Amino acid sequence: MMEVSNVENNYILTTENSSGLNLTLHPFVLINISDHFTREKFQNTTGNVKVIGALLGTQNGRAIEIFSSFEIPFTQTVDDIVVDEQFFLAKQVQYKQVFPNYDFLGWYSTGFYPTKFDIMCQQQFLKHNESSIFLQLNPSKIVSKDLPVTIYESVIDVVNGQSQMLFVENKYQIVSGDEERVAIDHINVVTQTGDAKHSLLLTQLTNQRNAIKMLSDRIKILYKYIEDVETGKIPPNHEILRQIAGICNRLPTISSKEFKNEFMIDCNDVLLISYLSALTKGANKINNLIENFNKIKSDKTRQ
Repeated sequence: MMEVSNVENNYILTTENSSGLNLTLHPFVLINISDHFTREKFQNTTGNVKVIGALLGTQNGRAIEIFSSFEIPFTQTVDDIVVDEQFFLAKQVQYKQVFPNYDFLGWYSTGFYPTKFDIMCQQQFLKHNESSIFLQLNPSKIVSKDLPVTIYESVIDVVNGQSQMLFVENKYQIVSGDEERVAIDHINVVTQTGDAKHSLLLTQLTNQRNAIKMLSDRIKILYKYIEDVETGKIPPNHEILRQIAGICNRLPTISSKEFKNEFMIDCNDVLLISYLSALTKGANKINNLIENFNKIKSDKTRQ
């Protein structure tokens, strides 16, 4: 138990954290939390929106790495807040089956700073992890050079002669894998344009379409010029005609046997990738069907 110290906002301990906890956070978690809050915000336009979820990852000694998260429903009244523990436990078992290395590390929520309701939630989650951490996302900090994310540990301090649970801030670092970088780049493009249609892939395809359209328009102009020269509408310009002939002389190179072979190889590669993708999706659906069938069969056997 700690001695009396400087307490900020009634629930935050401002003394330096000396626990030595090394926290690593993956961007995928922040994307999940932001998506969770955004959906709730659009569904509930009245009053302040609060979301709660679990943090999953690995812990090796004092090193904690947060990889994923999932949402948790809860019930809140004027003086109390209760997390749906049955849902939490069932969801945790499901994640454990898919990600056996992931453990429950703590929980997340949204808000400006910790409140008494966050203390209540922390007390409930401590039953499942005695060193549960608390990640808070501040959705109001839109323009800021720092991430609007704070991670806390809970400690017991003496305030006015009574023991009280408080939060103490902990430093963390952001790490990301290749897959997360691709997702972040896509989200960044959508955020800057304000429209999901302006993804990086669609931007490249649009540029190619515009280039092909421009080429087609230029070819039509050349074709019209040659027609007018042949009909005598305009006098021939030998310099222009030589340049047009030079362009036409390049065409036989793309109808050679070597070009056709390379083209067919590339075409077959694309078709093969599409075929493998379809097979993968089909195998996944069959696997889900088998799992559901085995589950129903086992339930009937128990009965």
